[in-house]
Amino acid sequence: MLIIDDERGLVDLLSHYFRKRGFEVITASESKEGLKEALQQKFDAILCDIRMPGLDGRTLYNKLAAIDHKCAQSVVFITGDDMNPETKSFLAKIKNKYFLKPFDLEGLEKVISEISCAFHEDGGASPR
Repeated sequence: MLIIDDERGLVDLLSHYFRKRGFEVITASESKEGLKEALQQKFDAILCDIRMPGLDGRTLYNKLAAIDHKCAQSVVFITGDDMNPETKSFLAKIKNKYFLKPFDLEGLEKVISEISCAFHEDGGASPR
């Protein structure tokens, strides 16, 4: 799993939580770094904030979708920006899962596990 968020505390919490549950986790505190990781490696799931300095989550998703549609489908957004009309429109258009901050870790884990299982049923590599 790849976690992309500029909030260091949240990245630490998520990576600790998922590592304790057996996930291999890579983190990126900048979206450009996260995009580079996503393009270099295959991940079962990518957790990504929408609002970040520089390259935001929407742009990151669009870049991924242009290169690897399956990779873009594995993105789960985490955001506190649900009131912004652009964010609402974007999330409705792409149909990827998303969680509003603060969110339930167990609910997030369930969605990540579902995405991971779908990836492996499709002939994907080992869990990541």
